[in-house]
Amino acid sequence: MQILSLGYCHLTGSIPTEMGRMTKLTLLDLESLAIKSRIPTEFGNLVEMRIMKLTEMELTGTIPSELGRLSNAVTIQMNNNDLTGTVPLELGGMEKISTC
Repeated sequence: MQILSLGYCHLTGSIPTEMGRMTKLTLLDLESLAIKSRIPTEFGNLVEMRIMKLTEMELTGTIPSELGRLSNAVTIQMNNNDLTGTVPLELGGMEKISTC
């Protein structure tokens, strides 16, 4: 599977860490889900990821530094959440990123 689009599906709960095993994903859209969860550090394993939409989800905690391994990413959206802390330095090496 390369695309997983669940945005606006009225899902609740938390983000399963097992999603980090979906290493062929290039697009992950979880936009506007009623999910109160942290961003799993396992998302750093999604090295083929190009577009990740995690907006309007009530995400908590910090942005995992492991996301810096997503070297193919061009867009990562995490706006309108309850994230805290700073943007990890590891994200600075994402040369292809155009939207964050």
